[in-house]
Amino acid sequence: KDETGQPGGSHKVRHLFGTMLHLQAAEAVGAPPVDGPLAIASCGNAALAAAVIACAVQRELVVFVPEWADGNVTARLRDLGATLEVCRRVPEQVGDPCVVRFRDAVQRGAVPFSCQGPDNALALDGSRTLAWEIVTGLGSLDQVFVQVGGGALASGLVQGLQEAVALGAMGRCPEIRAVQAE
Repeated sequence: KDETGQPGGSHKVRHLFGTMLHLQAAEAVGAPPVDGPLAIASCGNAALAAAVIACAVQRELVVFVPEWADGNVTARLRDLGATLEVCRRVPEQVGDPCVVRFRDAVQRGAVPFSCQGPDNALALDGSRTLAWEIVTGLGSLDQVFVQVGGGALASGLVQGLQEAVALGAMGRCPEIRAVQAE
């Protein structure tokens, strides 16, 4: 399924749309509004998806990017109103400096507007919608090949396919072939 026509150019918008919907629904039923900015650690499709959604609902977004981030992507992020925080590697620092700074921001009150399940479990719901579209369009399948990075897409896709089986839309869940570029 080609997701490059989605806002932001990838499936990542699916992950974040559900998160934004949840935030707005909670506020609509009386939950206190979230004061902190939205935050994400990314320098590519996830950041672009986050910026498209944040711009559409006029929410502040802080994107933690590496110093080597592509200039075309960072320019587009700025055009969409995102604030960029360039993260340089610190000697002896463990882990991705962008993720470290992102998690620090979340600890200070930023909203984790991330496609990564461990940082934003709501992101999994969006990839379930992809499974439902696949089942609606194709019915039963023998195998599904899915790109994996952090695992949120594959995890949500499997959940959606299992729901399709439970609801009788498919006879059985197809074999999942998780793939990643070398």
